[in-house]
Amino acid sequence: MAELTELFVTDATSHLAALREGIEREDAGSVERSAHTLKGSSGNMGATVMSRISSELQDAGRSGDLTGARELLTRLQAEFGRVREALEAEKTIP
Repeated sequence: MAELTELFVTDATSHLAALREGIEREDAGSVERSAHTLKGSSGNMGATVMSRISSELQDAGRSGDLTGARELLTRLQAEFGRVREALEAEKTIP
């Protein structure tokens, strides 16, 4: 489980950076792809709020309307911080 957790955190960090870059470049396709990947991986980890926000970003990318995407990214980053803390806490449970 520890390896899966580390892989999730590493991949999520990378996809969050890709989302940030995609939003800055107004690259809706990039936003859609990165958000889609995060939606799936966070859902698989049980991070339902993170998955839902990723889904909203994916929809924004698909529609080509990135209005509000920065706010969604801010919410997603905050939720990822909470998820990461929870996963780290689980690693310390015997």
